[in-house]
Amino acid sequence: MTSYAIRCTIHKGSWEDYQKLHAGLAALGCKRTIVGGDGKVYDLPDATYVCETSDSIEKLRDAAFQVAKRVSPTQEMPLVIVFIRGQASWYLNPTKK
Repeated sequence: MTSYAIRCTIHKGSWEDYQKLHAGLAALGCKRTIVGGDGKVYDLPDATYVCETSDSIEKLRDAAFQVAKRVSPTQEMPLVIVFIRGQASWYLNPTKK
């Protein structure tokens, strides 16, 4: 399994559009939180996700793009970038329980 980070932008997307994006990417196994070395769970910035999968980076990119395209309110191409995760450091808010 490879661990990926994903960032998506849907142009002129409303709150509802982004909720659909979150649900669609969750169906792919993507999460909107990350676990720190301290064991705490942190919220990722809006429209940023992490995903562990055996799929290739291209397959995950294409699947995320199809979700973003489906929920996009405009004909403008959504922006999607997928990275293989490595070491990370952040200033993020802990997830509220």
